[in-house]
This record gives sequence, structure tokens and C-alpha cells, in this order.
Amino acid sequence: MVVAEAAPEGVERPIRVLVADDEPSIRQLLAATLALQGYEVTAARDGDEAKRLLEREPFEVVITDYQMPGLNGIDVLRFAKLMNEGCQVVVITGRDGPGIQEKAIAYGAADYIQKPFSLDAITRAMASLPNEAVEREQAATESQAALAEKDEEIEELQAA
Repeated sequence: MVVAEAAPEGVERPIRVLVADDEPSIRQLLAATLALQGYEVTAARDGDEAKRLLEREPFEVVITDYQMPGLNGIDVLRFAKLMNEGCQVVVITGRDGPGIQEKAIAYGAADYIQKPFSLDAITRAMASLPNEAVEREQAATESQAALAEKDEEIEELQAA
């Protein structure tokens, strides 16, 4: 379910965010809050749905609950990074078990937020991520342009 498609100010295209949480109230609150901030938000009801969405669509940011039916948040994190190494992942959890935060960071989570959390905590976490996502997108566009230029040079040399 796509919640919004507006771009944050100064960004050509909205940053795509996947929110995965099995608690409907948290999932809907996160999706609505991020949509109001101008992100293009897609919501998944569990880790398995998040994986299916990650297989089909590119996301710059994933916010995932740790404990969900099927794939857990660490599984979603690992899969998101496998599909898009530059994807920024924020893990949220109500569990405070030993090693969860360390495991999330070790697998490349950009942030880890303990439940219950304030919406300000999510806003602060997101504030540091969009610039990185936009910079990566710009770098990818520049790389594609450079490759296209090299391809043209090769074609010109082959034609000569």
C-alpha cells in the first residue's frame, strides 16, 4: 500500500520508504507521519511482505520492527542490504534482549530505536537519512551518465 507520493522540499523525487511492522497501529502511525513529511511510503504487515516488496521495488529507506511473524527485522535488514547495499535501515523493537542492537548495527542498520518511541525519534532518525539517500541517487545518476559517455566514446572509436 503506497501512502503518499510527495517529495520533500528540494528533492526532485520522493524518497521511498518501506515501513514493516506487524502492529497495525504502529505501522499506520509511522506511514502517516512519514507521508505527511513528504516521503513516498509503502507499508508491509510483516517481514515476509516486506521481503516481497523489496524484491519488486527499490527503497532508499526501510523502517522495520524487530519481532514480527515470519522474517524478523534482522532478516528484513539483511535482505534490504542484499537488494540495495545503499539502503538505509532503521530497526525498531519492543524487545531489549541481549545482542539485538549489536546484531542490527553489525548487519548495517543506520539506527536502532527502542519501543515505546516518540514520533520525534523517528523524525530525527529520518532527518539524517534523506540527504544520504539523495546523495547516493545523485552519484548513481552521475555514474550512469559517465558510463553512457564512455559507451559513446567506444562506439566512436569502433566506427572509425
